Amino acid sequence: MANVDQPKIQGLPEEVRNVICNAQVVTTLAGAGRELIDNAIDAGATNIEIRLTENGVDILEVIDNGRGIDEQNFEFLAKKHCTSKFRDMKDFDNLDTFGFRGEALNALATFSKVIITTKTQAAPTATRLTFNLSNIEKKEKTAGKIGTSVAIHELFRTLPVRRHELSKNTKKEFVKLINTIQAFAFARPDIKFTCSNVIKGKKNPVLSTPGGKATLKDAISTIFGFRAEKDNLLQIFDTLPDSQIRKYCNITAGGDRQFEVLQIQGYISSTESGLGSHAPDRQFIFVNKRHVDYPEASKVINELYRAHNKNRYALYVLFVTVHPCEVHSFGLL
Repeated sequence: MANVDQPKIQGLPEEVRNVICNAQVVTTLAGAGRELIDNAIDAGATNIEIRLTENGVDILEVIDNGRGIDEQNFEFLAKKHCTSKFRDMKDFDNLDTFGFRGEALNALATFSKVIITTKTQAAPTATRLTFNLSNIEKKEKTAGKIGTSVAIHELFRTLPVRRHELSKNTKKEFVKLINTIQAFAFARPDIKFTCSNVIKGKKNPVLSTPGGKATLKDAISTIFGFRAEKDNLLQIFDTLPDSQIRKYCNITAGGDRQFEVLQIQGYISSTESGLGSHAPDRQFIFVNKRHVDYPEASKVINELYRAHNKNRYALYVLFVTVHPCEVHSFGLL
């Protein structure tokens, strides 16, 4: 029998490996926005502005008034697995930052043009860094306030198929990004969020929250234009279940532990006629202030709500708080 040539297994070039791996880190416009806003919050920002051009397809820029980036850290920016927020495996149990992997900027710089402008309080001027892949291509001094701006030009430009999908579904992806920004605004009502979108040269305001001493209820009212006064929004308090609920949920003796280590707070719309939402797009669940997709909980909430208001979906913003090391034991993430 003739020998059949077998393809030789060989390692991929580093450039190809980087593109393949990084394409899995940031997969959507909303994902890119989330990573940049994570970094802004971790930098202590109290004002975060999101500027979009053509729904974010051309430019996605996040500007914050945080601490800025010290010059000694410039060489590590956009480098894979370089982060200031994580040191070893023990940190997994006590993470209190949003970003920590050190992969997002590296990924974005691999398949987009990235320009970072930053200034610390100690720096006399701001610095603008232009990246080529994960390397600084140009470094120049410029005018600027304390904080950081990260501008992503032509997201996914080195990934033709994904770039085409983003351009084709621009409105759908834009809505997902705005949903992500809204989630951040609920998680941090003390931060002022603003978002604008330039379409064909015209700047359009998209979102603005008060920040400062604003409460979660203020943020819900501002973003949804929802009448938060009176009983339109019902506040959810964390409390141990009474005897009737214990019996209904079959909670046995000693079963209180889950209620002691897991707390739930937030707001939900009243079941009165005319309240709630026409679609399930105003529903937000957070675990330790991070927005999560929790379809099982959403299904239960909607079923209970529609039993009393059958033509509407619940509007809710719920926060689950649990120690970081307990998150997976509750199946929350």
